Amino acid sequence: MQKNGLPKYPLRQRESCCNLEPGAFTWLKSNSYKENLKGLDRVRFRNPSSKHHVHLDVGCGPGNFLQEHLLPRLRPCRRVVAVDNSPYMLEYATRHCLEPEVTFDFMDIEQSDPQRILDTHDSFDRVFSFLTFHYVYDLSKAYRNVYNLLKDEGECLILYFTRTAITDVFQRLHEMEEWSAYTPDLKSMFAERYCFNAAVPEEEIIANEIKAVTMAGLELVSCRAYASHWTFPTVADCLGESGSDHYSTAAKVSKHTRET
Repeated sequence: MQKNGLPKYPLRQRESCCNLEPGAFTWLKSNSYKENLKGLDRVRFRNPSSKHHVHLDVGCGPGNFLQEHLLPRLRPCRRVVAVDNSPYMLEYATRHCLEPEVTFDFMDIEQSDPQRILDTHDSFDRVFSFLTFHYVYDLSKAYRNVYNLLKDEGECLILYFTRTAITDVFQRLHEMEEWSAYTPDLKSMFAERYCFNAAVPEEEIIANEIKAVTMAGLELVSCRAYASHWTFPTVADCLGESGSDHYSTAAKVSKHTRET
């Protein structure tokens, strides 16, 4: 997408936001990295990269993908501002991603006023967001914020999920009486358009995406929905080393329940 010529953590986190542990969040990185890199490889920006460019990474999480893959592709550049709506993610990223070009800051791309970011960091040549917009309820509002953050002729790449087998499984667990107290209600965390245990209406999703982008004042260069296959050697690899720890729920589960 391209723009046409047109207090530390100031917001209380929305209760529906997914309470992921920053360290455990990286358990999916082998597959999520492939997804993100696939998106980067497919995009063809209209404007050439420049050592003077300032970039924005929306929903940076623990900063691992930025540090290991995105930043090397953006170098040389003037600066990368990485934002997230989780103070825990930002604290983790600040400790573990010690790169001279990178600055971390708080922002909720849907709810925050972008003016604070603009006043602090200036506008951006490119905005990236990987696997974050499936949490965004109001696409038009989020894209309008992207529009306001971009320089004239600035560009952005947004990549997000519409459905995954993992979220299907966790939601089914939550809907089982014996597990509902120990697992999060993902339907309250993800956007309404996100699909659980149902076919993805690709044409409808693309149409909504096009509408939101154009209403925000952005020019849509390309939009597509596609299927990806993630493979895990074992069930333990799929769930992570500590099962449901990445949702901060394992401590609530009794030993008897874990073993049944």
